[in-house]
Amino acid sequence: MSVLIDCGNIDWKLLRIQKQVLLDMIQQHPSVDELDGVLHLIDYIQDEAAQQIGDEKVVFGEFTSYRERMRTAELRARMIKRSQSAKDMVDDLKDDDAVR
Repeated sequence: MSVLIDCGNIDWKLLRIQKQVLLDMIQQHPSVDELDGVLHLIDYIQDEAAQQIGDEKVVFGEFTSYRERMRTAELRARMIKRSQSAKDMVDDLKDDDAVR
């Protein structure tokens, strides 16, 4: 089964930030195994897109300015804060399952 994704409709910069937040979460909370599959999916999407587009910089990017690095850091900080809430929800679900 194949699924076609229009690479032009993906915000690659935002996906890179989200991937980094996910990597940070996995590093901080190695017991949350459920995140590994999402990380592998993002890797696959990026690899396929880079091959189809023919320009890895579009997909994987490179920092070009101090301003861009600061903006990226701000977005990552916001997403980490949100992801902590998501981690708490996963922990709550695991606790609920353990009680049953």
